[in-house]
Amino acid sequence: MSEETKQLWRRRWRLYRLEKKRLRAQKWVRLGALICLCMPVLGLYWYQPATNLTATSLYLANPQLAAGLGGALVWMVLTLLELDRVQKQHMEPLTEAALSLTELQVAKTAALLQTALQVWLVLLLLWLPWTMAQIPSFSIGLYGLSGVVLLLPCWLLAILLAVSCYQLTNRLLLAALLCAMLVFFSCSTWADGQYLLRWINPLVPVMSDAFSNRPALSLACYNRLCWFLLAVGLWLVSLLALRRYQLGLLGSVQYQVQQNKKVLLTALLCLSGAALCMVQEPFIDDSPLEPVFAEQVAPEDIFLQHSRLEVAIDGWAGSLEGTAEYVLHNRGTDAELCSFQIDPGYTISAMLLDGQSLTFTDLHNDVDNAKTIEFLLPAGEGRRLTVLYSGQPKIWSILRDSLMGGSISNRYVELSNSKLGPKFYLQREADDQTEFYFTLPDHLVPVTNGQQLERMEQRQGSTLWRSVSQEARVNLYAAEYVKQTMEEAGMYVNFYYPRQQQQSLQQMGALEQIAHTLNYCAAHYGPLPFDRDNPLQLVEESAYAMGGGAFGNFSVMGETIFSPQSLNDAARGASSAEVLAHEIVHQWWGLSWMFWDEGPWSSEGMTCYTTYRMMKEQYGTDYAQQHYVEQWKQDARQLQKSYYYRHPELLEQLPEAYRANLVAEQESISRYAVMPLLLLQAEQLLGGEEAMDAVLSQLFADGGQQMPGYLTWQDFLQVSGLTEEAFDLDQAILL
Repeated sequence: MSEETKQLWRRRWRLYRLEKKRLRAQKWVRLGALICLCMPVLGLYWYQPATNLTATSLYLANPQLAAGLGGALVWMVLTLLELDRVQKQHMEPLTEAALSLTELQVAKTAALLQTALQVWLVLLLLWLPWTMAQIPSFSIGLYGLSGVVLLLPCWLLAILLAVSCYQLTNRLLLAALLCAMLVFFSCSTWADGQYLLRWINPLVPVMSDAFSNRPALSLACYNRLCWFLLAVGLWLVSLLALRRYQLGLLGSVQYQVQQNKKVLLTALLCLSGAALCMVQEPFIDDSPLEPVFAEQVAPEDIFLQHSRLEVAIDGWAGSLEGTAEYVLHNRGTDAELCSFQIDPGYTISAMLLDGQSLTFTDLHNDVDNAKTIEFLLPAGEGRRLTVLYSGQPKIWSILRDSLMGGSISNRYVELSNSKLGPKFYLQREADDQTEFYFTLPDHLVPVTNGQQLERMEQRQGSTLWRSVSQEARVNLYAAEYVKQTMEEAGMYVNFYYPRQQQQSLQQMGALEQIAHTLNYCAAHYGPLPFDRDNPLQLVEESAYAMGGGAFGNFSVMGETIFSPQSLNDAARGASSAEVLAHEIVHQWWGLSWMFWDEGPWSSEGMTCYTTYRMMKEQYGTDYAQQHYVEQWKQDARQLQKSYYYRHPELLEQLPEAYRANLVAEQESISRYAVMPLLLLQAEQLLGGEEAMDAVLSQLFADGGQQMPGYLTWQDFLQVSGLTEEAFDLDQAILL
């Protein structure tokens, strides 16, 4: 490096230090810093974008998100005032004669960024003791990482964008208007469902206490990458727009480009990188915003006899590599087009048929969080198909606001169906079974739906497991679980929950509620076939899985149900224990016993009604009326008042995202409120609870008659002896 270059960098360093010293001497900067240090208070009382159903959301995520939003506004104001100081005092000609205007603006921007960084560090240290005291399962790593990903970028981006707006416009009011528009757009409904557009309010629907927070932090990191590329690109462009020699905007840009072509090239690279990152977004699939649930027709001549999955899970990378092997029989005379579905985030690297390379087509047709792979299967018995695949599971576009879906991390794994491997819609031989081999880190305890689970091999830092199932569906949950074994009403139950939840489980009486629910439903409808070899698996899953569900011998419940901070869920129950009961009841009115989707008639309505009856017996009529029936009536009245519910033909005129939200809300109320009210009306028409129990018990025992495998509305009418004309929602609301 030449002496002249050294002198240049020394001069720039001195200029930066002078700007930093002068900036800290400003009283309004000190006041702004003090306001920023108090901003987390807003997240405790007013601004709470993350649910307050977990301690980490309530005492870590919301305060930091509020500090990020409020502090960004403060730093925007401070930045604009600082940049306008020279122009306000009419010192531009004198300043430009003594200094390089570009170097001065770079020094000011660097001083502002460095000051914001120091205030951020003080804020984290100041709030650390209080946050530790509030969160029982506090993690210093998560605290620091969320501060780096959620909070700090808001301030730095605010400064860069404010500098860019001012340097492009050279007017305080116009720059302030542009900054206000940027903030408004990020917080508006237009950006609400697009996490990449939310630079000042990153999408964090919840933060887990006991499991991984990879979903929210991964999306936030990618959002920050895109916006920093964009902000730096705009800032470099704005440097070229600094007014020089009274040439105006275009003249100044032309002059500066001639003098600083490298700056223009760097700006274009940053802006191109930001555009590429936004176009190639890797976390959300491209499925339609309304579910399709297209019926799959199995080919007549193709049968599946045996499946073998081998999956290696990389928790640090959040990805997996898999090899799937199948024995297929094409009993036709010609080759037939065959297909399977897999997660849109996975790439098929190769397919082999009887050891030979097989040509396939990836349709890239994302629908309902899966894409289709097609191939030709020649005629013949015992064809061995091998599929090699890898990748990261993608979030279903419909669930992008909640970040629900498959998850892979070093602390938590949740994968099922097409997120574990290819999913075929084929006829199956009677002796068909699925062998599932998977590798997990040693500290994770796996839970699968297979009837056999055995440890096969201990490897360096990981374990190879094997599971065998007679079902086509494969599910895998893994975390630092504690296993609680129970036996109630002749049914065997394994309850898996994280160690951090042990105290809250005792406080909410979870084990007692599980026992009561199993005994109640077994007495009223009949026991479920869960024995020692095939126990009911009650599994607690991450807070990102709102609510719960049931499939096979699984009942899964979100972490928020067990959280001490959990609020009442009026749609499902008045307490966390009742929500737990609701999810267990799904084992009676879900899966092979669920109602076919006919308007409001679904497993949710049956489960809500059963939970209401159970709580009525446990806590009394007044309690059940207040926390269940009155809530159903309130929701049903709200639905009846909806304009688009009364005029469904107008829904098609709405934008897709808005229409999808309306339809989802209507369906939720219909299933969780309207159907229980109609069942309550059926109870009145039948003559009381005993008669209703007799009908439901017969339905459970006989199964679906109209459509085997499902209980339909017509099945209910046939067993109960009621007619469809006997039901009226308006009358049910008056009960």
